[in-house]
Amino acid sequence: MNITDEIKYASSTMKIPIFDGTDKSKYQVWEDDLMAVLEYHDIEEYVGKDWKDKKMPDKTNVNDEDILHRKEMKKAKAILVRATSDLPSMIAKEALTPYEALAKLREKYSVKKVREDFDALDSDWNNFKITDPSTDPDLIFKTLEEQSKKLSIFGDRYAKDALQMLSKLACSLPKEYDHIFTYLNTNDERVKTFEEQLVTAKTMIVSHYRTKLMAQDKTSNSMIFMVTGDSSNNSNRPPVKCDFCGKDNHPAYKDGKPFCYKLKRKMKREQKQRDKK
Repeated sequence: MNITDEIKYASSTMKIPIFDGTDKSKYQVWEDDLMAVLEYHDIEEYVGKDWKDKKMPDKTNVNDEDILHRKEMKKAKAILVRATSDLPSMIAKEALTPYEALAKLREKYSVKKVREDFDALDSDWNNFKITDPSTDPDLIFKTLEEQSKKLSIFGDRYAKDALQMLSKLACSLPKEYDHIFTYLNTNDERVKTFEEQLVTAKTMIVSHYRTKLMAQDKTSNSMIFMVTGDSSNNSNRPPVKCDFCGKDNHPAYKDGKPFCYKLKRKMKREQKQRDKK
């Protein structure tokens, strides 16, 4: 049986799961299974500390011991390559020895490294906060989605669902957006799914940004007030401007509920589309 046949036999009989690096939490189990295969072939020593600084013997060497070591080191490295895919496989292929291959994989995917990477990403998520009201909402959404995607590498349970996204938006956005989450807490909205509420929240956030906050930047005047009560003594204030349609003399929301006719019509249309799915 040649080396290739032995590797195929080892892979099939020992049933090594292929490690592709997408779920770092699976690395340790994979390494344990890999070590079992190497032990089965009596070549586990080549990934041990005793071989840390040893190079693979040259193929022109005629020394019987070196010839044996070269054959077994190549077999160990080949098993490592065959038991990996994508980036882990590239790491194993580029290594000069099986010890170097496994050492680099441990460095990138070991429990300690995974813990450090996870803690850093989890800290980024927990500390995420927007202090500048003029920050583009699309950039905010993209940042949170990217953070969630990175966290999901450590396991699907770490990906952020719609409720977690809503909570993060509520606690990380400036007070200028508070009315949106007040509205989402009304009885009519609370009966909806978190996915539906997240869609509504994003729509309202973008609308508020485009029609109110961007208008402030262009005019550089005082804050545009949403006047919903007595208008007396307000002659010096700017006219009420709708966050949604951009027209004057009415607010987008009143008492935490949609007030603009176009906004209510749009939200009803979106609700009907979601109900059809």
